[in-house]
Amino acid sequence: MSFDKPGNVVEKYLSAAHTPRVAGQRDRRVRRTSAADRFESPAAIVRTVYPFHLSTIVRDLAEARHFYGTILGRPELRCTPTSLHLDFWGSQLTLHGIEGYNATAMHREVDAEIVPVPHFGSAIGFEEFNEVAERLKAANHPFVLEPHLRFVGKEFEHWVLFVLDPSGNAIEMKHFTKIPPLTWV
Repeated sequence: MSFDKPGNVVEKYLSAAHTPRVAGQRDRRVRRTSAADRFESPAAIVRTVYPFHLSTIVRDLAEARHFYGTILGRPELRCTPTSLHLDFWGSQLTLHGIEGYNATAMHREVDAEIVPVPHFGSAIGFEEFNEVAERLKAANHPFVLEPHLRFVGKEFEHWVLFVLDPSGNAIEMKHFTKIPPLTWV
């Protein structure tokens, strides 16, 4: 699956999920109010968004700086001899270095998929999602779950990928396809 042409990547999903009604036929599709229907447009959303802060442990700050800064492309805000502070798509991620640390990710079924828990991540734009996926591929970084579309046709349909950082911390990146920015399902 190629992520360099967003329209082509999701075209087969969109054509299957949004088939037009045949003239003269009764529309039997179930109609529900979706999160997107609650607002006239994303511009109609007026709220203050406060960034989230997560503080977690990594085994090596230089290794973490390379993964988060170089591979994921996240800007460094500041650092100390024992911690690294990053802009994680508008939220603050603080990484504390503890030599020898190894997060052993457990896995459990979540919505019919086996995913690592605990995990953290960010919901980002489609172009950013593709950029992250391509950066990980270019670095030959293994995926726990390859980029794919989940919940096709549902109001919370989204692109998702899972990776582990070098210390074993599980990261989920996603892009919601039908929900306006700054809303939550």
